[in-house]
Amino acid sequence: MLPQAARLKKTKDFKEVFGKGRGVQDGRLFLKARITNSKEVRFGIVVSKQVAAKAVERNRIKRLLREAVKGCLPNIRAGYDIVLVTLPGFSLENLQDAKQKVSSIIKKTSLLKP
Repeated sequence: MLPQAARLKKTKDFKEVFGKGRGVQDGRLFLKARITNSKEVRFGIVVSKQVAAKAVERNRIKRLLREAVKGCLPNIRAGYDIVLVTLPGFSLENLQDAKQKVSSIIKKTSLLKP
């Protein structure tokens, strides 16, 4: 599970990332990141009803993405708030698929440590 300190929870934080952040898209997954003064990386995940109609399915996608992010967390530069947004048509088969999609989109950005 993703540590509590590494999660975005407040609506205000999500709005700041969407308002001031820069985004990148890879398939049906969209990443929006914003630089902060913090010394940690925080993630938020958005899965809408257009992606999965049932709450059970949306929560499963979020759990898989959180676990995938947890594996990438040590390789990401500190001082960012990041939101992963799933777009309609997004699907995950298993944890390996989630890890592959998350690492692919993070490699497209400049968030990785040198």
